[in-house]
Amino acid sequence: MDFELSDDQVALVEGIAALCEGRFDIAAVRAMEAGGLDKGRWAELAATGVFSITVPEADGGLGMGWADAVVVFEKLGRFLVPGPLVGQFLAAGVVDGAADGTTVVGLLERPETGAAAMVEHLDALDVLCVLDHEGVWAVAARSLSGPALLPMDPLTPVHRVRELPQGERVAGPEVAEAWVVQGTVLTGALQLGLATGALELATTYAKERQQFGKPIGSFQAVKHLCSDMASRCEGIRAAVYWAACALDAPEVADPSYAADVVKIVAGHAADNGRDCVQVHGGMGFTWEVDAHLFLKRIWVLDHAFGEEHDAAEAIAATLCRAQRPRSDEHSGHALTSTAATLCRAQRPRSEPGSGVAQYGSVMPDRTAVTTELLQALIRNRCVNDGAPESGEGGGPRGPPKEGREGGGRGGGEGDPRA
Repeated sequence: MDFELSDDQVALVEGIAALCEGRFDIAAVRAMEAGGLDKGRWAELAATGVFSITVPEADGGLGMGWADAVVVFEKLGRFLVPGPLVGQFLAAGVVDGAADGTTVVGLLERPETGAAAMVEHLDALDVLCVLDHEGVWAVAARSLSGPALLPMDPLTPVHRVRELPQGERVAGPEVAEAWVVQGTVLTGALQLGLATGALELATTYAKERQQFGKPIGSFQAVKHLCSDMASRCEGIRAAVYWAACALDAPEVADPSYAADVVKIVAGHAADNGRDCVQVHGGMGFTWEVDAHLFLKRIWVLDHAFGEEHDAAEAIAATLCRAQRPRSDEHSGHALTSTAATLCRAQRPRSEPGSGVAQYGSVMPDRTAVTTELLQALIRNRCVNDGAPESGEGGGPRGPPKEGREGGGRGGGEGDPRA
């Protein structure tokens, strides 16, 4: 696959970047910490066509592909643009007013019975789309209420809603399943942009900050941090662009499988946020430095549309089915259990009874998880020579079904941790 941008895509990216630089500069974004989502600027995004990129021209959209959508979302992430971006985009063409921005649409997966829902940007929403195994349901935001929580990301306010109405069904289960896959890829594009923003912030500071009469970027320890950040961005970019190509041409690669890869790889963006803080030294921990905004948004988005261990189990199952199963301890079942064990060991701890995860002192070491998973695949001789053909993935990554473990996840675009 050729991941070089076309001339049209370069022009598209430049146009979105110009809009973000003019209307979503860091001062304007930080002002939304107190004032909430700026609906005037939100309408400008819609007028530019951000939310109608993949809507057919016959329906008033731009009629472009997912490869175009991900490069736009990459820039939105780079400039820390707040709001329910993924929900608004997916709802365009399904919910009236979503494409032109007159209706602000949020998204989440329906929690298990009795569990609270974590709704992001509730005060700004007009409609909340809820995904479950029966389809997509539209719920009027004014019918929802609950206490505001202290969010992980100051630009992503969150409320705990105890009772979530059933709502009006606006699409069937096949659309709900597609939204999970598409939303995972768009979220990965946002994380790619955030990782790139953290890299740019760190390298700019490393060039300007002087120590011992030299820029700190000339010191080997800082060089290594910045080069690692650049390498991560390229790895995430390859996964996200490949998944976008799979969405545009599912006969080439299975979109569900590609989305699982994005789910795992895009989580490395958090390492860029961490390293950005470290390059800034003691200043990096302060509220005034923007490094924490990139890191916190990445953490929030990392819990959108499932967890890393879900994707790892799906990939392990796919790779094992691609080969003849072996018996005893070398079976595919043993490999899937290995993947589950490796990833579950990295889960954040949960607050009993709240459904809100709390981060412990140690964040997940994704590099170790990915390395151990690959080693387990090799030991079990389940690595295929190529990616699975379309239709041979680990099953549709649809919304949670009743009784499924982990079905009580919070907000669809992220689950800010209180």
